Amino acid sequence: MKNIILQNSNNAIEKVAFIFVLSAQINDTVIKNVITNYQNAPDMIAKLPRCQPQNMISFQIGGMIEQPQHIHSPMVNGVIFDTLLPDGRQKWFVNLANNFLTIGCSDYTRWDEVWATAKEYIDFFMPSLEGNNIQEIGIEYIDEFKISDASKDWKKELFRENNDFIPNHIWSKDDFWHIHQGYYLNHEHKNLNNINMNYFLDEKMSPKVVIQTHHKTTCSNLIPVSTNSSDVISAIEPIIEQNHLLNKEVMCNLLSSEICTRIQLECK
Repeated sequence: MKNIILQNSNNAIEKVAFIFVLSAQINDTVIKNVITNYQNAPDMIAKLPRCQPQNMISFQIGGMIEQPQHIHSPMVNGVIFDTLLPDGRQKWFVNLANNFLTIGCSDYTRWDEVWATAKEYIDFFMPSLEGNNIQEIGIEYIDEFKISDASKDWKKELFRENNDFIPNHIWSKDDFWHIHQGYYLNHEHKNLNNINMNYFLDEKMSPKVVIQTHHKTTCSNLIPVSTNSSDVISAIEPIIEQNHLLNKEVMCNLLSSEICTRIQLECK
């Protein structure tokens, strides 16, 4: 009997997110225009039926005790569009707030399918940010592995021995632990890779390992956002693909051959 239980039948991914950091804040006018465009797009409403504006209310309090409080009309400083899975998790979401555009999925199938869907949302939402620039591009994965019997030697089933990311002393630990680490790579762009691992009891008091990997690229030149979304996608796609390959390298180094086979991760 296998001691490691995957999050899904053929992968361990709880969530993947594509994160675009912009050079300027997304203001109230832009957010409202995004919502209007969405309301006029029945195909997008069908894909992401929930629209949740995030309002910010500012208070002005008078300096003298007899002066009243004034509550200004709420400003929209963000919006979330999403669709849910039967268990209530977000199947897909698009979040615009501050200087971020984030597109995420909790129904991971295969990379080609997920990235193709993400590009559909980029194609629709990114043109509304015309005049802004993309300065950082990231991918974040959350992988979950449940341990059916923590008294057994589950680490050797889950992890590759002598990998680059687990210190030697962790192999002998019976209690819970966490490892948070990061490093930079310099290719055409500067890339920060964070690998965070936690072994703990979940809300059902079941032992679990969660591996959160974040690969963030700082663009050597700002990528201008225009109404021609195909130009933007052409600029960001090589960076996204590079970050995806970096994640594969990390997971192939970290996970055992058996687990890689079970999650259909092809390693060189």
